[in-house]
Amino acid sequence: MALIDRNIRFFQEYCPVILEQLQGWAPHNQVEVVASRVPGVPTAQFCTPQGGVYLHSRYNPIQEAETWASQQDLKGIRHIVVFGLALGYHLEALVRINPRVQLHIYEPDGTVFLASLHERDWTNFPWQQVKHLAFDGHRPKQEWFLQEIIQQMKADWTILTIPSVQRCFPDAYRSFQERMKALRTSYVDSLEMNIPFQKEWATNALKNLPHILRTDSVFKHKDFFAGQTAVMTASGPSLAEAIPYLRRLKKEKKTIIVAAGTSVNALVHHGIAPHMFVSYDPFVNNFNILRPNLDKGIPLVFGSTIYSDIVSEHVGPQAHFILNQDNVYAEIVGGVNPDEVIIDAPSIAVVTIQLLSKLGISRIILAGQDLAFIDDRRYATGVNEAIAQASEEDRKKYQPIEANDGGTVYTNDSFQIMRQNMELFIRQISGAVTFVNTARRGAKIAGVDYVDWEVLMPSLLEGDSVGKPPFAFPRIRTRSLKPLAKRVEKILDDTALEIRKIFEQLQQFSERCQNNEQERAQASYQKLIQGLWLLFNQRGFNGLVVYLIRNETHIIKKYLPDALDFDLEEKKRFAFREVPLFLRGVEAALHQLRYGLADWN
Repeated sequence: MALIDRNIRFFQEYCPVILEQLQGWAPHNQVEVVASRVPGVPTAQFCTPQGGVYLHSRYNPIQEAETWASQQDLKGIRHIVVFGLALGYHLEALVRINPRVQLHIYEPDGTVFLASLHERDWTNFPWQQVKHLAFDGHRPKQEWFLQEIIQQMKADWTILTIPSVQRCFPDAYRSFQERMKALRTSYVDSLEMNIPFQKEWATNALKNLPHILRTDSVFKHKDFFAGQTAVMTASGPSLAEAIPYLRRLKKEKKTIIVAAGTSVNALVHHGIAPHMFVSYDPFVNNFNILRPNLDKGIPLVFGSTIYSDIVSEHVGPQAHFILNQDNVYAEIVGGVNPDEVIIDAPSIAVVTIQLLSKLGISRIILAGQDLAFIDDRRYATGVNEAIAQASEEDRKKYQPIEANDGGTVYTNDSFQIMRQNMELFIRQISGAVTFVNTARRGAKIAGVDYVDWEVLMPSLLEGDSVGKPPFAFPRIRTRSLKPLAKRVEKILDDTALEIRKIFEQLQQFSERCQNNEQERAQASYQKLIQGLWLLFNQRGFNGLVVYLIRNETHIIKKYLPDALDFDLEEKKRFAFREVPLFLRGVEAALHQLRYGLADWN
């Protein structure tokens, strides 16, 4: 049997994902697999405009690989991310030194591997040690690989580079480094964001469940929105310029006026009642800013993780929508339509745009969407004067950016993130909704044309008249919450029971370690790990409690796959440091959920 046939048959049976990634790659004359001075051990040459680069020694590839591997400090390392596979000799040498190491391979050019199938016997390669293999040209697999690596990395991981592969593919190596750095930053930002948000999302979702059951989903009224034009107001300073036009549109009942978040305050300040305002922020500051206008009778469309007092103190018609950060509704009530779930975002504007697009709005006019400081103001008059003016610290962090009128306006990191997130969503729904930006001095938003109000108004005034949204006042409670409350209480009680068992095993492991009873300590440790896995297999725990301890859960799950293979000292560090942090997080989550459940009474 020809060597290539043997290799392909092997991959078809044991590693079909490798062949899937190679689809689309074609051999080319830049790669040449040739004999080295060692019989039966080929080497490879990659031809570049500057000349040929050998990926392995022309004389003794295996000896070269062993020398390189012996120079790597792998003490305490279990996982190695490697830039480059080539013909695999370096990685084979690493595994010979550390047979338990797990490999995560990023290969910059599939044609090298493709050419090697004719000359290199891959059936003896230690594939059992390979956890991931991604080829640079296979974009979905490549991106998934990088994100997966970033999510899993901890102290027993390291990154290595095959020197010749780095020299041969400098652009791919640079891209690999930059993407890893960007994903690492995003990953850290995500963990930091979870710290203040994770408990608020779940607790508010639980507190809001009675309100949700007493109101309609806004999607019940899609017919009202379908095909309509909506003016979405934001809280930027330029909203003041839009007021005369909004007043006329409201008076003549042309277009739906939707206030995103706190921009409702500015509209009320100028005597304009929008058709509805949308809010989703889970923090008390949002409530404090909105509170003066919660009794004005303006219809509220609220996200299910909103700070609960906003809903309970609002007077007027209401409707709701489910946010993707709300696990409570799906777990306790069920029946969530995924097409009606709104993805959480850094700004209420992006959430509102998502909502309007899903409701069938065909054109969205952005008013006050500056995403920048105008005349050193961040907010329009009437929103909240206490924080409307840029501080000295804000001015130190100004970043110049192009404005819609061609001039320069100043923004900051927070506004930049909002703008980028908005641009991403607009690209995703390209063609489904037409966007117009009326903020003359606001930051330019990619994919959105600027149109002056004077030019825009004639087309808006030609439209059909718009009535009131068909939202109703919250219903008097007709459905008993007792069955749902019992379901929540059972989840909390079951979780508390499992936590007590894990604490007992942890205590037992500690005592046996102190008494130097190694065999019995190992048995306690195994039961401890089993208890953690059992907890993560509980549907109720995963569906409700986990969402309050996302970071703690993520970190503990990084360790669990390798936990039984740790040496005794590693087991002690894991059991006495990571496990108690996780367990205390679970206990705090249970307390928080019981507090939220008390609001149902």
